[in-house]
Amino acid sequence: MDKLIVHAETEELDKVLNFISNQLKTYNFSKKFEIQLELATEEIFVNISNYAYKKDSKNNEVAIYSFFNEDNSTLTVKFVDNGIPFNPLEEKIPNTTLDSETREIGGLGIFLARRNVDEINYQYKKGNNVLTFKKLLK
Repeated sequence: MDKLIVHAETEELDKVLNFISNQLKTYNFSKKFEIQLELATEEIFVNISNYAYKKDSKNNEVAIYSFFNEDNSTLTVKFVDNGIPFNPLEEKIPNTTLDSETREIGGLGIFLARRNVDEINYQYKKGNNVLTFKKLLK
């Protein structure tokens, strides 16, 4: 299991995406797979960066774990932060059939993450938000 710890700031996004990209280097995945994985990672990290901590928080770290299961059929990515407890999976799914002027603001990031992974879960555990997604290595 590989681990990266960064500050929950959007300026750290490149580090996070490079961390995930480096996990994939030894495998030959399709471009579509890589884009889906990158999109899900980006949406979740940016959501944490924007909402998990108060703006003046000094301890705004996010730990990102990435690992393949034993038979290398699934990649799991886990985000752990000790910010404000929040389960994004309980949020209402946005109505994407409405035009942008009619649709409510927010919720598209988690919606996009959900659509690009095979499984996504949230737990609040020992004072931490833990969001985990899995992507089948087809």
